Amino acid sequence: MSSAIAMRPACSKPPRKLRTVLAAVVLGAAATAALGQISPREAARSEVCRDRPPVADLSVDSRVIVIGEMHGTHEFPRLAQRVLCQIASPTRPTILGLEIDAKSLLAMQDFLNPRSGRHGDQRSLMKEGEQWRLPGDGRGSVAMQALISSAMELQRAGYKVYIDAFSMGSADLPFPLTAEEEVPDVQTEAFMANRIQYRLDAYPDARYVALVGGLHAYKTEGRARRPDFKSMVVRLQKGTAVQVVSGAWLKGSAYLCKMAAGALSCRDHALSTGDQSVPDDKSDIRVDLGELTASSPFVSTLAEPAAIGQTR
Repeated sequence: MSSAIAMRPACSKPPRKLRTVLAAVVLGAAATAALGQISPREAARSEVCRDRPPVADLSVDSRVIVIGEMHGTHEFPRLAQRVLCQIASPTRPTILGLEIDAKSLLAMQDFLNPRSGRHGDQRSLMKEGEQWRLPGDGRGSVAMQALISSAMELQRAGYKVYIDAFSMGSADLPFPLTAEEEVPDVQTEAFMANRIQYRLDAYPDARYVALVGGLHAYKTEGRARRPDFKSMVVRLQKGTAVQVVSGAWLKGSAYLCKMAAGALSCRDHALSTGDQSVPDDKSDIRVDLGELTASSPFVSTLAEPAAIGQTR
């Protein structure tokens, strides 16, 4: 042969030592499959997604999945985690979008990231993230922090998961000229729709999972006493395939701030029984969540939260 490498005839047997090695490899692979061993990435996903079953009837065609929620519960952020676990991929980007402002999201990511230089820095979190120091409309809850943490765990495991913030912060809101002035829908709903559309344009192969208050998730125009209301989803779905997921509950509670006797009362509030976050005629699928449980503000878990909250 003219080649410098002598090729062994296909019909001949490999040397005894090589046959032994090959047999060990084959047996090892079989043993691994038999024992159900999985890759470190799959193991991390199994840990993050434990007790997070997939959501039935979730669309494979929709680029955007919007979960309309009741703020201030454990169950709705967990529902978002279920969807994220169901569609997260190591090759196709998945964006988890939250109804908080960008500075609050970045502050929490720094707080959770051991390499950020601000890991566990409570004062920095309170100073930079207004959503985490507010008394609570549910968007700065323990459950929301846990959702962000789980998405970051999937990132570290090698999944193409990104976290986005699409809501206004106080700096984004128009300054009211009178006490009676309300922020018009075109400001809040259009702002959120435009922010999500921007991400979809920037990441054309990505899927987007948005967790947002139920009213913002209405698929058709109109709401109580507001027939002209155009939600974030109404504005977004003009150019994008959107699936809206509603959560239903039998009973339960949520941590909410409500006006009571002329004062703001922030605490666990009982919810109406047999209700849901988005009506059936304004959503695509409904997920039964059973009993809802209130999720306290994340600030309540910190050391001396009142003193920390005064940091500006």
